[in-house]
Amino acid sequence: MTARSAGSGGSSEVAEEAPPALPEGFLAAAGGVNLRDLAGIELADGQPIRPGRLLRSGQLSRLDPEGRAVLQRLHLATVVDLRTTEEAERAGRCSPELARAVLAWPLAEAIPGARAGEAWDDPGWVAEHYLELLDEGLEVLGRVVRRLAEPGGLPAVVHCSLGKDRTGVVVASLLGMLGAADQAIVDDYVASRPAVLAFLDRLRAELGPASPLEAYAPVIVSVHPEAMAGFLAGVRRRHGSFAALAEEIGVAELLPTLGAALTGPEEPFRRRGAR
Repeated sequence: MTARSAGSGGSSEVAEEAPPALPEGFLAAAGGVNLRDLAGIELADGQPIRPGRLLRSGQLSRLDPEGRAVLQRLHLATVVDLRTTEEAERAGRCSPELARAVLAWPLAEAIPGARAGEAWDDPGWVAEHYLELLDEGLEVLGRVVRRLAEPGGLPAVVHCSLGKDRTGVVVASLLGMLGAADQAIVDDYVASRPAVLAFLDRLRAELGPASPLEAYAPVIVSVHPEAMAGFLAGVRRRHGSFAALAEEIGVAELLPTLGAALTGPEEPFRRRGAR
């Protein structure tokens, strides 16, 4: 069985529900967490991101041979790991055989969900928490844009532990700067929910119902559309616009190049067998 947040009563109580089926678009990578393609999201020029260019994920260190084979077929150029050093040391990093570069770029020094009194069932609190993550990670966000815009920077995967919070902040900011519609960004964020519910179910089966995992269940299942909508509004409130954010972190001139790389014809390095 899986879990969901009780939500409306302000309680972090976790209720049981049947395991959801992962929707079309999620990649079947055995041992992976919330791995999916951003293909189909339209950018400022109305062109959609092409399949296999940019993906998002939770941790990639527990992939079994079948899961590693899925990623190897993508011929990844870049894996950006947003987790803290502590998390990576504990859980391991993506195998270097899966990408030309595995980059350890923590978005923040604290692990989301590790502080007492966090209110993950409150979308307003989550939105503010995401804004704090962005504030702390502006330099990393700039690095991500520069890397992805480099010749040979794609295909790429951006990931953290669950692929929804830190990855959500970076992917939403990136899509916002590239001109994606707010609703498309919110929809992409909410698509994490079935995957994290399935992941919680898997952990409960492995660890048992009385494990310390239960203390983290509220953060695992917290995927509110209002939280991402609030984050997008907060970025505009603090920075003026996503275009202004891009100027602030010094990447505005790279966005047309990155947009073209994400939506344009297949590049030579992506041809079958290229590494």
